[in-house]
Amino acid sequence: LRFRTKSDFRIAIGLRSGLLIDAHRKYYGHDISGIDNQIKIKDKDISNTDKYLFEATARIGWRWIAISGSYGLNSVFAKDKGPDIRPASIGLSFSLY
Repeated sequence: LRFRTKSDFRIAIGLRSGLLIDAHRKYYGHDISGIDNQIKIKDKDISNTDKYLFEATARIGWRWIAISGSYGLNSVFAKDKGPDIRPASIGLSFSLY
């Protein structure tokens, strides 16, 4: 939903959804066994993440500058499979139109 006044004051709220296609972790660095070796570890077995993302978004601004933010409505991990972490972001955005 968007609202704009004649003086170019703007407010927008909305919802965003997404689908997790791939989850993995990588480590490149020194071996922790004490031997000075460089190792590479790639792991795709992250089975406790939630496959769907739902978040609320908002943006408020005037003319070409705005403050935008989002908050996750569901947890990153599946229920009872990890900590209840919800992603959130806030930022400054510039529009050319």
